[in-house]
Amino acid sequence: MARSPIYETEPVGPPQSRFLNAATLFFEERHPRALLKGLISIERELGRVRSERWGPRIIDLDILWIEGVSCDDPDLHVPHAALTVRAFALRPLLDLVPDAKDPRTGEILRMPLSGDAGVRRTKWRL
Repeated sequence: MARSPIYETEPVGPPQSRFLNAATLFFEERHPRALLKGLISIERELGRVRSERWGPRIIDLDILWIEGVSCDDPDLHVPHAALTVRAFALRPLLDLVPDAKDPRTGEILRMPLSGDAGVRRTKWRL
């Protein structure tokens, strides 16, 4: 349905190259767990090997937010567990859904007071 701009950001975790971050908005009827399984399959097809938490990776697909859906399982958190403190994830989401609400609290998601620190919009497009 829509794609955010692409942002360049500093990595979280061990020293490594900068990341490119973006978000897509789409309609999905599957349960979040089935969606996650599909995303992990895409990551594997593209050559991702999970060897080090937050370590270098070729791709990282996450479920950031689903309108009206909350899930807190050990390996799946919707909205993403760190969404509100990671500008590199929140900024692209808010580009697509500026009035996105946290389904647990009903509050509108907003950028942290520190703003877009370390998040630089690029000229590249998806």
